[in-house]
Amino acid sequence: MPFSIKRISKVWKFSLSILAALGLTGCNRSSTAPQQPPPIASVPTATPQPPGFHFHNVTQEAGIAFHHNNGAFGAALLPETMGSGALWFDYDGDGIPDLFFVNGRDWTPAEIAAYHKSPINATEAKFINSNRANPSALPRQAKPKPARRSVCALYHNNGNGTFSDATRGSGLDVETMGMGASSADYDGDGKPDLCLTSYGHLFLFRNLGKGHFQDVSAQSGVQDSAWSTSAAWLDYDHNGRLDLFVCRYARWTPSNDNFVSIDKRTKSYGWPKDYPSQTCRLFSNVDGKHFEDVSAKAGISQNPTTHKPILGASLGVSVCDLNHDGWLDLVIANDLRPNFFFFNNRNGTFTEEGVRSGLSTGITGRPRGGMGIDTADVDHSGHDSIAVGNFNADIMGFWKGNGHGNFQDIAQQTEIGPTSATFLTFGLLFADFNNDSWPDLLAANGHIDPSVHNFLALVTYEERPLLFLNRTRLSPTSEVPQFSEVASEVGLDEALVARGLCVADYDLDGDLDVLMTTVSGAPRLLRNDGGNKNGALRIVLRGKAPNLDAVGAHIKARIGKDTVRRDVRTGSSYLSQSELPVTLGLGNAPKVDVLSIRWPDGTRTEIKDVAANQIITVSQSGGIVAHRPLAAMKAR
Repeated sequence: MPFSIKRISKVWKFSLSILAALGLTGCNRSSTAPQQPPPIASVPTATPQPPGFHFHNVTQEAGIAFHHNNGAFGAALLPETMGSGALWFDYDGDGIPDLFFVNGRDWTPAEIAAYHKSPINATEAKFINSNRANPSALPRQAKPKPARRSVCALYHNNGNGTFSDATRGSGLDVETMGMGASSADYDGDGKPDLCLTSYGHLFLFRNLGKGHFQDVSAQSGVQDSAWSTSAAWLDYDHNGRLDLFVCRYARWTPSNDNFVSIDKRTKSYGWPKDYPSQTCRLFSNVDGKHFEDVSAKAGISQNPTTHKPILGASLGVSVCDLNHDGWLDLVIANDLRPNFFFFNNRNGTFTEEGVRSGLSTGITGRPRGGMGIDTADVDHSGHDSIAVGNFNADIMGFWKGNGHGNFQDIAQQTEIGPTSATFLTFGLLFADFNNDSWPDLLAANGHIDPSVHNFLALVTYEERPLLFLNRTRLSPTSEVPQFSEVASEVGLDEALVARGLCVADYDLDGDLDVLMTTVSGAPRLLRNDGGNKNGALRIVLRGKAPNLDAVGAHIKARIGKDTVRRDVRTGSSYLSQSELPVTLGLGNAPKVDVLSIRWPDGTRTEIKDVAANQIITVSQSGGIVAHRPLAAMKAR
């Protein structure tokens, strides 16, 4: 993801070919466009209607005062630019989602000393020589800011559109170079627990109730000193207990930091290929209290046949069932390494099939700078498609699946490819923002270098989000999902250095609201106004112990002649997690004709004639056990 001099050259040449092919540059330079995949017939959509909904920034009025600290002081140390994520989870069980923000920290004196003692490479030596008259430009002369304490933050949802800071005394007020978070009730006591990833430390917090959490990392066996990024919970072996998958990035430390300068005036952030790659980690839940690192024997960290390590620079993970066999698979976005597809063998092991499936690289045939990732049935085909956020000019990856674990990157055959060419996407997710039952695609964007506009004229440091509204229903004969980019039309026009992205219906009014995090800045809570003009059904599942939240359940709703599918899952996006309850958009339908639930253990529940515009709680043992209306649409 981040830059090097060689990377700049490659990106610039590739940018020209992409942008010229898309008609976004006036250069007459002859360039060869990337190799195209076999054509898939595309049918133009009908004239789209206005989106009909709008996002409003309600961060301040909601009482959220969190500010991210990335520790930057002028030395451009790699973790600073990666940002941190957030998650929605109902930590107190009152039925409304609360917020957890991951934070960074200042660099310690020992880390700064290690950076100063690191070897000076040839590039830095030339840089020092050319800046002798301007010593303030030398990163090793940068003075750290006065020491300050910055911690992660817990915000309680008050149920009236506002939040209260509940960090103090929660046990979550840890100081770490935090990256991401994922939540699930791993011990089956009815309270969601929390995994926190970071540079140099992996945390597991057990929810004790009443807003208190206990760090059980050491006694549980969930420990790692590597640079961990995104995480997800899943029952990969069907024993009923939730296991933990953790992505890991590069083997960077302040002592092996590699000097890079793009403009020859300032130091730039490096890129992962400057450092050794890492393997991902899988922790098996042994008894609800202890975990075993099964990364090797499960086929996650090494090939079980050749025993070769499966190395990457992993930043995003999505849990999915790509071949519909009821066993959960994993797809991983890697930064300048081939993406992973861990196929579940249904015997406690996985096989990495990124190349065979077509997911390892995009249309260019080379690894791209993958960050965020998500999966969804975007075209009501019954098969998941996959989106991956990439570096600018790499364009966003968008793979269409065939239900048998094979995929084709068709981003350039939709509006997704051309529109994303000048954006650098971190967080991204599929969500139905207008409740028409068709998942849309939202991307949180922001570059990693503040001076990028000096050498890539069409690229900026702060970037607005992208929202691709799903228009596939308007072209039912098209083989390609249809999208229209409408971010500016719905109020998503603020340029940010965005990173994390997650959604929840925090006000329970029937439409999905958005939370974005930024680097060294304030998050944005974006309330969805008007998305509930169409009907919705909010579904809360209660599974059998110990998986009480039914993580891994598959929901299928027949609405007239159409069938809509959703999953209860953790992870996805970038360093972040959306809420577990499912908000199912119904369009103008008054009810779901048949609601089918495949529970994590394979048993099924079928419920007929479920009315729209309500919140239902469905128990694995008793069907609908509670229901109440969604909040009335407010006059805003």
